[in-house]
Amino acid sequence: MADVTDTDTRTVVYAKTATAGDAGRQVGVQWFDSTNTNVSVKTFAAVSVYSGVSTVSPVQTGVEESTKNVFEHTTPAITVPDAGDWVLSYWSDKSNSTTDWVAPQSQTVRAEGTSVIGADTTTVRVSGFLTDDGAPTVAGPRSGLTATSDGKTTGATMVSLVLQSQ
Repeated sequence: MADVTDTDTRTVVYAKTATAGDAGRQVGVQWFDSTNTNVSVKTFAAVSVYSGVSTVSPVQTGVEESTKNVFEHTTPAITVPDAGDWVLSYWSDKSNSTTDWVAPQSQTVRAEGTSVIGADTTTVRVSGFLTDDGAPTVAGPRSGLTATSDGKTTGATMVSLVLQSQ
């Protein structure tokens, strides 16, 4: 559904329509480069389930990468086609210092986590943060949302998703 890469970080958004047979079943995700070689070293996976949304791909996705060494990261602006759609916002960064995120006002946090490799000042962390409005939203243009991490980084990716209501 969405794929954004900065210098050395990649964020990929997948969708799966759940069926009754999926309850309790494990779902695997593999990360590949252009040669189909599994290249994931540090991974954060956010899983979120929404009922009452279309089983087709999101109406709209927006992806953006960060090139500035900052704490604040802003998701892309999007347009919500219909009242009742859901808007999801996702931030990810790669740094040696991020351990926490602060959500934009009025956002409900759905997932937050960090994958860590190393145990000294060269420790590298890949963190992820997923929010939504806590309810279906109104139609119209929507500015990007800014989340704040507790560590500066230039290795960040942000995604905005609109899930169409049924």
